[in-house]
This record gives sequence, C-alpha cells and structure tokens, in this order.
Amino acid sequence: MTGLRTRIDKLEDRLGRTSADDEREWQVRFARQLDHLSDAELNRLEDIVTQTIEITGDTARCAAFPDGCETLTEFIAFVDQDETAYFEHVKRLAACGAVIWPVISAAA
Repeated sequence: MTGLRTRIDKLEDRLGRTSADDEREWQVRFARQLDHLSDAELNRLEDIVTQTIEITGDTARCAAFPDGCETLTEFIAFVDQDETAYFEHVKRLAACGAVIWPVISAAA
C-alpha cells in the first residue's frame, strides 16, 4: 500500500498546485479521486502527466483539463478518445505561453 500512496502523492505533486485557491480546488475536485482510481487508471494518468511535462517543460502545470471533465476518470477517457489531438492542443497552448492548469477550453 505504501507504493500506491507514493504514486498518488507523486501524481498530486506533478499535477501541480500554484496558489491557495488552486490548492482548495484541487482538494475538492481531484485529490480524493486519486485514491479511487484503478491501477490501470493511475498508470494512464501518470502517462498523460509525463507526456504533458515533456511537451511543456513545466512540472508545476502538467495537465490540461478540458471543460466538462469533472472527474479524473472522465479526463482519462477524454484523452483516450483522441490522444493525438489532445497532445497537439497541449503543444499549441504551450507554444503560446498559455497556463495549462487547471482548465482549458476545447475552443482555446
């Protein structure tokens, strides 16, 4: 169980929290969800976060949550619908200096 807790803690850190308001939003929306993800979902989320960090070079802001994704499971499913399009969108946002955390619009 310690290994799972370590993975969850690492994901929390890598998803990033930049202010007291962001910290509170994070706690309410996502932190409790990490404990309930399956091992496969945790693996996938780690992959998404890692790829986003590679694109943006920013370990403090490394997830682009589209409008309408209220849970991490929905977010993973959204990315998996068209992974290439998702990461192309992240690249475009990063190229124009957009802040990627916490929410992006599909129209951005």
